[in-house]
Amino acid sequence: MSRLWLAIAFVSCLAVFPYKSCGTRAPITLKKGGYEGLLVAIHNNVQEDSLLIDRIKGIFTDGSDYLFTASQRRAYYKEVTIVIPKRWSRQPEYEPAKDESSERAHFIVDEPNPDWGDNPYTQQMGGCGVKGEYIHFTPRYLLDKENSEYTYGPQGRLLVHEWGHLRYGLFDEYFTSYDDPGVHPFYLDRRERLQGTRCSLEIKGDNYMTETFSSCKIDRRTGLPERGCLFFPKLEKQYATASVMYAQYLDTVTSWCHSNADDPNGLHNREAPNKQNALCGGKSTLDVILSTEDFKNGANQPIDDNMIVNTIPTFRIVQRRERRVVFVLDLSGSMDGDPLRKLLQVTTNYLRDTIDDGSYVGIVEFRDHATILSRLQLIDGYNSRESLVANLPKSAHGRTSIGAGIRRGIEVLSEFDDKGPDGGYILLVSDGEENQEPLIEDVLSDIEESGVIIDTIAFSDMADKQLEMLTSMTGGFSFFFSGSEDTTALNDAFTSTITRRPEEATNANALPIQLSSNSEKLEPTTSLVGHVYIDSSLGNSTIFSFTWQDDDGIEVELSGPDGTSIDSSNQDQYTIDYLLKMVKIRIPGTAKSGRWTYVITNLSRRNQVVNVGSESKLVHGDVKPIIVTSYLSATGVNFTDDFSPLIIYAQVDTGYQPVVNASVSAIVDRGSDKHDVIKLLDNGAGADITKYDGLYSAYYFGYNGDGRYSVQIRVDNLDGTAQIRKAGRSESPAFNIRKGVLSEPTYESADYFNRATSAGTFEVSEYSEDMMTTDLFPPSRVIDLQVVAVSNDDKTMTLQWTAPGDNYDQGRAAEYDLRVSEEVDTLYDDFESATRLDNSSIVEGDLLSPLSAGMTEHVTIKVDSAITRPAFSIRAVDAAGNEGASSNVAVATFYEPKNESNIILIAVVIVVILIIIFVVVFVGVVVYMRREPKKPTSNTTAIYTKAPTSDHVSPNGADTAKENKKVIGGTKVMV
Repeated sequence: MSRLWLAIAFVSCLAVFPYKSCGTRAPITLKKGGYEGLLVAIHNNVQEDSLLIDRIKGIFTDGSDYLFTASQRRAYYKEVTIVIPKRWSRQPEYEPAKDESSERAHFIVDEPNPDWGDNPYTQQMGGCGVKGEYIHFTPRYLLDKENSEYTYGPQGRLLVHEWGHLRYGLFDEYFTSYDDPGVHPFYLDRRERLQGTRCSLEIKGDNYMTETFSSCKIDRRTGLPERGCLFFPKLEKQYATASVMYAQYLDTVTSWCHSNADDPNGLHNREAPNKQNALCGGKSTLDVILSTEDFKNGANQPIDDNMIVNTIPTFRIVQRRERRVVFVLDLSGSMDGDPLRKLLQVTTNYLRDTIDDGSYVGIVEFRDHATILSRLQLIDGYNSRESLVANLPKSAHGRTSIGAGIRRGIEVLSEFDDKGPDGGYILLVSDGEENQEPLIEDVLSDIEESGVIIDTIAFSDMADKQLEMLTSMTGGFSFFFSGSEDTTALNDAFTSTITRRPEEATNANALPIQLSSNSEKLEPTTSLVGHVYIDSSLGNSTIFSFTWQDDDGIEVELSGPDGTSIDSSNQDQYTIDYLLKMVKIRIPGTAKSGRWTYVITNLSRRNQVVNVGSESKLVHGDVKPIIVTSYLSATGVNFTDDFSPLIIYAQVDTGYQPVVNASVSAIVDRGSDKHDVIKLLDNGAGADITKYDGLYSAYYFGYNGDGRYSVQIRVDNLDGTAQIRKAGRSESPAFNIRKGVLSEPTYESADYFNRATSAGTFEVSEYSEDMMTTDLFPPSRVIDLQVVAVSNDDKTMTLQWTAPGDNYDQGRAAEYDLRVSEEVDTLYDDFESATRLDNSSIVEGDLLSPLSAGMTEHVTIKVDSAITRPAFSIRAVDAAGNEGASSNVAVATFYEPKNESNIILIAVVIVVILIIIFVVVFVGVVVYMRREPKKPTSNTTAIYTKAPTSDHVSPNGADTAKENKKVIGGTKVMV
């Protein structure tokens, strides 16, 4: 896709898809059945092996053919780009990368996720129909094709299964985890027959214990198998044609489950307690696919059967180069004074302590014209860093020509080598609208041809509205700094342009990790005490920085857990810059892990805001630090559309291991004195679709006007509750056809820690005060309704779910609307027609007094005895009458275990009858033989054969249940 076209499409993206991400990942387009723009990135940690490239080509070639079949000739993979690590040796066929990078890739090849080893999985953040973030493959999965296909089935088919998660927002139709509410490996259907969770029901198989592959025992109280039992499809002689999201490895499975009742072999199973039904409201996977932007409203119809389609993709291989960054800084008149001081504070910090050795940096300033202050310089130590600091601009005046600055930035990047500016970065900072030619529109073709990536920082909300268009066009990041004294958004933005791109570093372990970033308000001549925790993975090159406003300045004292104390008397570690109004403290050697305490004293007779930041580096390269990666669900919110609230996400993990039970908050800054602080949760409710996966989220709708909003993320473990998940399911993993997917999680306590980062910016347009004073937002959908107890004695059952809020996942709803029916379809398709239960049916609990959002609700219900298999669905209602969507469906079965005494009595009677029959037959034969005359003996031939009668293959790959048979005189006898 042309980058110039993307610039034009940016406004359309915000208008048509105002609540979907418009630029985090590289755009994928579907043209005449062919997907273009697929991006695969091999991580820097992966050892060089050219076979890996061949394997990637193979899996996409096979997957393209299978996708074409499964989509009923609607789609295939047409163009795939593979990003090679820059530390791999350069080859003539490798092109220089432009905006292709790891953080924009849809498929990553990296070290294993400890939860799943080499099991491929998809990172999904949103709900039904929402695109995933990326698919994770490991080098061993790709290289050891024979073992991988033995374990997971054909690689191309598995790619299409994961593509269902990534592109179409589908969920698994097999049992995934006991941690997933409402998801179970088995259920009793309406005739009380035991069924394995699957789609379609026509798939045949057997039940095994995953650890021993022995037969499963049935719990007489529930009629369900014991924990650890799974349903395994037979690998041969199947007739089912679906589903790709259940068992794509079966030869006969060539489609997704659908809702066409005339085709039972592929019919969707709405009763199955799986994640697809829970999150998609019982919709079939094919129905969800056809409602996505790729196919809705009849788009991309099946290609005519008579047309020959070449489904083999074309491949392009690109390679990243050294990190090259050019500051393009607005030095027009509006930047004079305090704005220039703040800009110099953060650019100085960036050059001295943030950007890594091995990178190249240049500096351009622009006003009514643009000037090169520094050509690209290699960062290789103290002298090179100070040389660049000395070249930073000193004054601001004149008009604003952003186009002139961009052209000069491209010129500087073009001088690097003979390969041109491709893949270089421009860090553009501006505080106002352009008013001098050349304008941005005058240089769009220059940007298109150059292949540069532009990050933008809007320095005040008066900054030109085209800045975000430049980032969307080139694959860059956009940030917003309101100009307020009590926000650290500017420093966070500069830092994030480096830390969010670890693949660009010569040595990623040498990148700083931002510990804290906050503002402290001090009254005149008072002191304030603050704390920052350094965890055991960090400690090298630890820096604390403090910036202030007033000329009288501040004093700082820093003390460590080992008694270390640093103040202004320690001149080697404590430096003060009165011009930039900045104190910096460097911890010598390796900082001791634990709590560090700072004391700030305000020397002024006026109130002051002091911005505090801290960062540290790894103690050694073998440790996996806790990393925070943040996302926004949208780059813009338009009030003229039927808009939804923004969702803020923060992924907290260490080497792909989720960190759970941490304290995660988002600070949303609009530029006023009031900042919204939103708590993000990982509880599997509200905006969060999976509990304990390390992905924290929350809705945001605290808009107060048009303009840009910045979002900063703060994470800590100050209360000591955070844990690192060491094993178990956390994402959307592939099904292991030999062992299933059961994996019980284990946890390890995390160190006390602090982390900070920027999530970027979004923009609100067409704001309506009247709309915001009206209660527009309903409670969020309950997605974890489940039956946790059933009593056969008094015919009661207990339901459990997580309380939604008054507005999505915040506040408290007014009441619950709980419905019951014997038909699952009724609850999915016609919720209103199902029987409503009120408090008269409640034995314990109250439907009229919901708990606060995020709390666990319980109600015990007694239903009409005539309903033998009640199914439930619930929705919350707020005080304004806004109704949330109906929940997943939870089914309770009053299973009646067979009476043991009756069973024994029946067995005795049967045995007695058999004995009597045997005696009668025996006596009859004896009598008959005595009366028959003796005949001559004839030659009788006995034939012995062995023949298997079952095609079932056990989870460990061995043929099972094979029968030995004797054929004697034409009669088969089991032996």
